[in-house]
Amino acid sequence: MKHKPREKEEKHCGVLDCKNIAVRSLSAKKVKSTLPDLKLSDSGKRVPLCKEHYKQFKKKTKEERKLESLSWK
Repeated sequence: MKHKPREKEEKHCGVLDCKNIAVRSLSAKKVKSTLPDLKLSDSGKRVPLCKEHYKQFKKKTKEERKLESLSWK
């Protein structure tokens, strides 16, 4: 018995007043601690982010990710 592939539903960004399509889904806890100025919708453990907000998140966590990658070497 073959399973049908799930159709992807287009989700919108989890930031209030942002109607862009989400490209990534991240931990709500991590997003809230990194970008406390953003007002997130009440979506549970994970929050979908659009390209623009994901870029902001990456910018803020750049140093942390760099240090983390150095510890692996």
